[in-house]
Amino acid sequence: MYFKLLLTASLLLIGTEKGHTQGSPANIIDSLRQVLQHTRSASERAFTLAQISIHVSESNPDSGLALANNGIALTHGIHNDTAFAFYLNAQGWAYFRRGQNDSAINCLTQAVSILKKLNCKKEECSTLLNLTAVFDAEDN
Repeated sequence: MYFKLLLTASLLLIGTEKGHTQGSPANIIDSLRQVLQHTRSASERAFTLAQISIHVSESNPDSGLALANNGIALTHGIHNDTAFAFYLNAQGWAYFRRGQNDSAINCLTQAVSILKKLNCKKEECSTLLNLTAVFDAEDN
C-alpha cells in the first residue's frame, strides 16, 4: 500500500522543472499526507515530511522553513544521516524561496555532500537540481 501511494505522489511530481512542481501544490501535499499515513519507517516518514516541507515552501516559505527546522531537530533523535540530508534539502529550498540564497546554498551543499557519501543518487540529483535553481536565480 505504501509503495502504491508513493507511486501516486511521484506521478504528481512528474513534469517538474528545476525542483519546481508544475501540478497543484494542494493536491501534491494531500497525496504526500496519504503516503505519510502509510509509512513504515522513520526514514520513510522523514523523506515524506521533507517533501511536504518543500511543497509548502512554494506558497509559504516561512512555514516550509519551520517544518524543515523541526525535521532537522527530529533527525538528531533518530540518528539518521539520510533523513538529515532530506531536511537540509527542504531547509535549503525554503531559504531559497525566502530569498536567502547564501543560506540556501549552504544547506543544499551540505545535503549533496551527505547524500553523495551515502550513495543516495536519486536524492542527490534532486538536491543538485534545487541547488541549480538557486544559482540560476542569482545569475538573473
